Amino acid sequence: MGKQNEANQWFDKSLDISKNPVTYELKAISVIELGKKSEALKLLGNISLQDSAESILRVAGSILFYSGDYYPAFKVWNISIRRNIKVGFDKYYSTPINYAYLLKKKGDSLRADSLLNAAVQVKIEAMSLGSEDYYLPLI
Repeated sequence: MGKQNEANQWFDKSLDISKNPVTYELKAISVIELGKKSEALKLLGNISLQDSAESILRVAGSILFYSGDYYPAFKVWNISIRRNIKVGFDKYYSTPINYAYLLKKKGDSLRADSLLNAAVQVKIEAMSLGSEDYYLPLI
């Protein structure tokens, strides 16, 4: 905590080596914590939004969401949710949680609760099958 500037230096070093979308996401969240929303949104320009890969949709949605740009985040995550609901959620797929929050804000509590229940069930099943990861019980 409180070492965002140092973290950003490390993110920049990492990005010099590899333009990984997750690193852009982490850097964006860090600069948002510093109150630099516009700087975080500029990082979206480094991510190929034409690429519809799941990781790109998740990262772009996260940057928009944590920047407070909920409508664009909703649109991006809607694509991701529609794809994943057909095949089933992965145990580490966190998008439904934030997406459900946006649904709730829009007044669609029924759909939000249904989505959360589906995501939680996947995580409970993963834990019951022996998955040991710090992230699973937090959801």
